[in-house]
Amino acid sequence: MSSKSIIADLNKDDKLNGDNYDTWRHKIGYVLDEQDALEGINQVMQDPDVGNTAQQRRDQEAYQAWKKKDSTARAILVSSVIDDLIHECEQHLTAHDIWVYLREKYEGTTVNHLRQLTIKFDTYKKKVDHSIKQHLKTMSNMIRELTSAGHILSDEQQVQALI
Repeated sequence: MSSKSIIADLNKDDKLNGDNYDTWRHKIGYVLDEQDALEGINQVMQDPDVGNTAQQRRDQEAYQAWKKKDSTARAILVSSVIDDLIHECEQHLTAHDIWVYLREKYEGTTVNHLRQLTIKFDTYKKKVDHSIKQHLKTMSNMIRELTSAGHILSDEQQVQALI
């Protein structure tokens, strides 16, 4: 899947809404990597002193390069969340801060989160307007989210749920 189609998905149906953090995190990681902006979420730099030494010039160049990646990463992150979260994201000064905030808010294998995923999986029914392919994709995503949260379903449980 190309980064353009992932961005289109994120801007359409797959924006972070609180229930889809694991899937969103994987897609955003791919997009940030493709846009050479992963450094924006993995690193924070301070504006170095301006000066004429070779080291100061290198530090300033490194900072400017990071600042561009941070700006790109921030734009991608903010555009990939539902409208209700945009204001919360904009309160953070760097892409790294946004990333940490969203991870702390939505990631986790808390009992409550796992319970929500399990209920969602157990009560999911194929939507009338969805094709079998869409149904299988949705089920696969839920199984992946459960696995990431530490709940491994047996093959038999997965087949039974699909049927």
